[in-house]
This record gives sequence, C-alpha cells and structure tokens, in this order.
Amino acid sequence: MNISELSKEEIVRLSRTRCKHGHPLLQHLSCYKKQKEERIGIIDIETEALDCNFGILLTYYIKEFGKNKYYYDAITKQDIKRWGREAKEDTRIVRNLVRDIQRFDRLIGHYSSRFDLPFIRTRAVICGVDFPAFGELYQTDTWQYLRKKFKLSRNSLENGVRTLTGRTNKNHLTLASKHGCLRGDKWAVDYTLLHNKNDVVDTDRLYAKVRQFMKNTKSSI
Repeated sequence: MNISELSKEEIVRLSRTRCKHGHPLLQHLSCYKKQKEERIGIIDIETEALDCNFGILLTYYIKEFGKNKYYYDAITKQDIKRWGREAKEDTRIVRNLVRDIQRFDRLIGHYSSRFDLPFIRTRAVICGVDFPAFGELYQTDTWQYLRKKFKLSRNSLENGVRTLTGRTNKNHLTLASKHGCLRGDKWAVDYTLLHNKNDVVDTDRLYAKVRQFMKNTKSSI
C-alpha cells in the first residue's frame, strides 16, 4: 500500500491517527493495511437490568471503527406482545445483534468484556439463538486500557473520553426512559438508541486515542 492508493479524506485522517507503535498511520501504512484487513466493530447495548435472569436486551448499536456506518435495532411493542409471557421479548433483536456482530473480526466496547458480551451471550442461549463459539471473534475492552495504562479518578467511558480527547457526546438514561422502552414507546426507544450511538462514537474516539499503548490480543468474545 502507498499514499497514491488513499483518498484525500483517508490521508487527513491517517495523519491525525497513531498506530500501535505510536507513529502517525500515514508513516506506518503497513499498520494501516493490517488494521483495514481486520474488520472492527464498536459495540454498545442497553438492557432492562444488569443480569439476564431479571433483564432483557432493549437496544444495541454497532459502529464500524473509523467510519460513519452503523448497525442497530431496538425492542418493539410487537416483540413485547409476542414474547412477554415467556420473558423472551428480546429474541428478535438478539438474533439481529448476533447477525451483525458476525460482520466483524473484532468487537470493541467499554467494559464490554465484563458486561455487554456476557449479557448478549446469556440472552442468546436463553432465547435459543446461536452465539459465535470460542475463537470465532476477538474482543478488546477500552475500560481495561484505562485501568492498566492510565491514572484517572474514574475509568468510565464518559470520564475517559472527556479527559483524554477533550469532549464527550454522553447523554444519560432515566428510569422513565427504561420503563418507556419496556412499553415499546417510541420516544423512549429513540432516546435510548441515541444514547447507544453516542457511546459507540465516544468509544471509537477513545480507542483511536489509546490503542497505541496496548497490543490487541486474540482474546475471544
């Protein structure tokens, strides 16, 4: 790969983004080539509760790293009406989420190794949806980057991205918005999806800023 193969937009972005060795990607095009070969998705979910025996998946958002391309879905009134008695209202969106994560080779999220991915896996098993087996996809958790390589008052996404990049897109959910999603109310679903989108945009920016300080391992989802 050489510069003549890149668009103007790519050249500008690569001059501002560093590779894992700490150099501008424009100077290390071999790193950029390897990065392009690995399809990376930034993921965030919102749930009714923190544990799957008491909560279901409400919404999700996935962003292609470095691109304005998104995949998302949310619970609907039809889902609630069909599956409510079985506590499997999220069956359809769990199925769509598993389909969408399989578009990628690596998933990146904030605290995703301890919450998002275990939650999705558990709900998939409960809902009878085939979840990728060990080794099929890799995962990276930006929370671990902050915990191991930085010294912040809190290792939350909001605090990390605001401190290290200068700004955040974070909006905060309320009890009313959670209850609204469980009823399938459009205003609540739309606000929660915006919350997911803001989080994946922030995670994308945070990962681009900190990835030079740790190596992506072949840690399975």
